[in-house]
Order: sequence, then structure tokens, then C-alpha cells
Amino acid sequence: NYTKIVMPVLYFNSNTNFSSMEKLFELSYRYNIPYTAFIAADALSDEEFMKEFTDISKKSRVTLNIESAGYEDIKYNQLEYNRQETLIKNSKRLFKDNGIKITGFFPISFSYDYNTILAAENNNIKYITLPSNEANPYHPMSPLEMKMSILIFPLYQDNNWVTRNNGTFSVLMNPDGDLISYENLFRELKKDNIMLTTMNAMNQHIRTMEKMEAEITTDYKKLRSNIR
Repeated sequence: NYTKIVMPVLYFNSNTNFSSMEKLFELSYRYNIPYTAFIAADALSDEEFMKEFTDISKKSRVTLNIESAGYEDIKYNQLEYNRQETLIKNSKRLFKDNGIKITGFFPISFSYDYNTILAAENNNIKYITLPSNEANPYHPMSPLEMKMSILIFPLYQDNNWVTRNNGTFSVLMNPDGDLISYENLFRELKKDNIMLTTMNAMNQHIRTMEKMEAEITTDYKKLRSNIR
């Protein structure tokens, strides 16, 4: 049984150092490390970036769950709701035009507000990644005090996630980091109680479990009703 779930995260834009990324991917493949890769929508129109990204993805054989980082340099919390909704919709369309279906969103500038979450929810985004030290994904509350469908995946900010034995942690990896340190980390992550996965896979798992719980609750209520 897993007591700890880790979802490694990477960020890509037109300035990504693919030489460093290739070395990280080579190491990651040896330890079977999967990634949720958030790409800046701006980079999709950069032909050189797209060629390098496609080449390294195929060459590395690392599991990559590709999602949207929205537009670079956009301060979402400085925009009205309608503008935020339009930007998220437009970025989804850009990915779709490149053959990529988007279910997750990460406002990479770390500038967001409640409207950002609402705009993502209304664009059928299944999960949004936000900086926090919460240890588990959760559904935010709507303006009507009901749980939204969207999940928030907290991007863990402290380094103590490595030594914690319980929780679900989304962790941003630095491709320019020291490879020896990463190899030590990857060895640590191969413990029997730790599951390594992507946000998309975790999102699907959570929703499957929620559906099962809802069905059990419904069946229990029906059983009680029949007994009466």
C-alpha cells in the first residue's frame, strides 16, 4: 500500500535549456520517473522549440503528461474574470491545434486569484496547479458554497516533502539542478511506500474513487429506505 504519492512537475518555455533537460531525462528514464510537463502557450508558435521538444520527448522515452502553463508573463490576478476566461480558452485552442488535449492548467507566473480558478472551471479544466503547502489535492468551494468539479493540485513549496511519509505532493523540478543530487533523490523515491505518477493519472484516480464513494452512498441510502 502506498502512503506517499509524488508527482514531479516540469515547466517548458522558449528559453528551456534542452541540453540540461536531456541529461535529466536520461537519468529519469533509468529510475522510471514520470513528469507532468506544463508548457507555456507562447512556445507553441516557436518552431525551434517545438522541434526540440518533440525530438527530446521521443528520444528520452520518459513518460510526459503535457498540460498548459497558460501565457508567459500574464498576471492573471490583475485581470477581470472575462479576460482570464478568454485567455485560458485561447491557450487550450492553441494546444488543440497542435494535437494536444488539455485537462490541467498551471499559471506559471504564480499570479492568480479566485477568478482564475473559476475561469479554469468554466473552461472544463479538470485540475489547476497552485503554490501551496497543502499535502493533498482538493476541490475548492464555488460562490454558492458547493464543491467545484475542478481539483486544486498544490505545488508543494517546502523541501520537507522528501522526508514526509504521508501525503500527495506535486513538486517542481529544476532541469538545471545537480544531477548527483537528483540521482540521490530518485533513489529515495523508489521506496515501496511511494507511488510516482502524473497529475492526469492522479486526477483520473481521484475521480474514479469519488464516483465509487458516491455510488456506495447512494446504494446505502436505498438500502436504508427499503428496510424502512
